[in-house]
Amino acid sequence: MNTDFFVVDFNSVIFDKSNFTPMQKILFCLLLIVASSTYGQTYNKLIPDKDISDFINWKLINDTFKNGNVPKKFFNFNTTIIKWRPVELKYDSTKSKAENEGRSIYNPRTRFLDSILSLKDKEFIIRQSNSYITNEWTFDIESDIIEKENYKYYYTLPLFSLDKQYAILKEVYYCGQTCGEERTILYQHTNKGWIWYKWLTGGVY
Repeated sequence: MNTDFFVVDFNSVIFDKSNFTPMQKILFCLLLIVASSTYGQTYNKLIPDKDISDFINWKLINDTFKNGNVPKKFFNFNTTIIKWRPVELKYDSTKSKAENEGRSIYNPRTRFLDSILSLKDKEFIIRQSNSYITNEWTFDIESDIIEKENYKYYYTLPLFSLDKQYAILKEVYYCGQTCGEERTILYQHTNKGWIWYKWLTGGVY
């Protein structure tokens, strides 16, 4: 294996260290240590924690979906991170149109994604879904969470486009053994911050 090249995932940059002097190699290693501590990655190997926690806090504080008269953000936020299933992030040509519409974010109703996400974006999204580090949220939640029995919200890690202008999130709402909802939403980052952009998949169960 050629050891003269190595990859730094947070920049997706390949460095050729074959021409580095010993001092340059030391300085580069120090740079990696500083970058790692500055842009710490607890949740995903490819995305800094701050990007993820900022997005989830925005979601909890600003989501306008309501259940009855209680804003969703005040229901229980479960600290368990749910994982993406591979079938959710690809279009399966062996499945029927109805099956794909209920499972994959790439389905006949979401062809608009092809004009938003490039092939490299889609590959990066899949790489993120395979790069989980932990299954628990550990950041400080900025919104007030009211304990309400049998009401819980679970979230996946958000999956970002390469330019961080779009994010895909799946949320699961649990309200009992025969009560719940699951949906996947596309969000867009604007000069005013994140906004709800398009519904991709989901339904009540």
